[in-house]
Amino acid sequence: MMRLLPAALLLASFSRAEFIETRVRRADAVDGISGVLRELARRRRHRVQPCEEADVPRKPNLPDQFSAFVWTVNDFGPTKGLKSNATLYYDKDKRMESIIGERVSLLPIGIPATISQSTYADATGTYFSLNDVCRRGNGKFSDKWGWLAVAKYGGSDSFKGEIVETWHFTSQKANLTLFSVGDEPRLYSYSVAIELIPGKPAEVVNSTEVYINITAGPPPADKLAKPKDCTGATPVCNSTSRGKSIARQEHYLAHPPGLYNISNQNTADVLGDTVFTCMDVSTGGTKMDHYGVISHYVIAVDTRYGEYSLCNGHPGVCVGYEYFHVGREASIGAGYPNGGQCSDNDDIGSWFSLPSRGRCDSMSALEKGECTWFVEKRVKTVNITCPFDTHKMLQACTLRETPVFSTAQAIFSKAFSSDDESQGGCKDLGGPPAAEIH
Repeated sequence: MMRLLPAALLLASFSRAEFIETRVRRADAVDGISGVLRELARRRRHRVQPCEEADVPRKPNLPDQFSAFVWTVNDFGPTKGLKSNATLYYDKDKRMESIIGERVSLLPIGIPATISQSTYADATGTYFSLNDVCRRGNGKFSDKWGWLAVAKYGGSDSFKGEIVETWHFTSQKANLTLFSVGDEPRLYSYSVAIELIPGKPAEVVNSTEVYINITAGPPPADKLAKPKDCTGATPVCNSTSRGKSIARQEHYLAHPPGLYNISNQNTADVLGDTVFTCMDVSTGGTKMDHYGVISHYVIAVDTRYGEYSLCNGHPGVCVGYEYFHVGREASIGAGYPNGGQCSDNDDIGSWFSLPSRGRCDSMSALEKGECTWFVEKRVKTVNITCPFDTHKMLQACTLRETPVFSTAQAIFSKAFSSDDESQGGCKDLGGPPAAEIH
């Protein structure tokens, strides 16, 4: 089950930012997402044929050090199409890049909270920070404009009232476009096949970056440096207790049929899974990940929660620094310190990460503190179409309510509390006993 923003997922593999935003405050420079995307689509349909050698201008000598306001949009995941404001700091000489996002409202997807996202790349790696929780991704700093050495000239055109030169590079794994004016970038659009999940097939990610108010020269050092918490996990909650912090909890997991194991997976409480499935089903992520069912488990958990890890795939692979304690955050990491690791999160629900190293073979091992979570029971498994199609949960997900998703949560809960479809319930599809779930 994929429980993360697409931005974070992308940043784990690529040193470019995908931020989400609900407004563009520089309206004088950018007249909205639809206009930019329409222009790009038109250019791709009517791309100028490569010019004769004599007509090709020199390639732009883009700055090795600069800062710029950046407006971006991506087409990936629950927040696709939402606008993004950020400030980019780039220093090729120091091999450092950071993209620091403005605080973002989640109201467009029905959640009255905000999040902040930033990414940092240097010679040691790529790091992404979501609501002050920093995780390490794949890759390291890369030359942002290195591909221009083999780019082809696509002719001149107009963009936002300026004459721009267009440059293109195409390969089996990437399709890159740059609009430039002299030695300054104006727009960078890319479609890149990226291994978003380590060891899993690459997926194609599309993004567009519009550069505004570019300032050449070395960026401030404090803007380039990654936060201190990017080097390791934060302390666990209630770290002074030992062996006396066990709670039995109801966890839910959307997953492909037949794959019931929950090691290195992200589960959620009932509200947290309502939030997740509402976003995932409505944007097509459920079909992409082949999530055909939702299972309900009773899990005994050591509540000295660690930092939440981003887990994806089957078998699961997690991105984060916590390998033993159960990770925890508010849904989407929104609205609470450190993403909600040690908060109640009652108004938005909680998501959990279950590291394989913390799995218990017995309740006694959990009580002794030898591990951190134990599956007591698989309660029920339902077809995901039952709540979403039969009982109209998908329509309920579009309601803007306080508390959030209250109607959708009621439908979700009823699906598991009853087997009678005429009463809002869903049939149990069956599944393995707890002893066979890892």
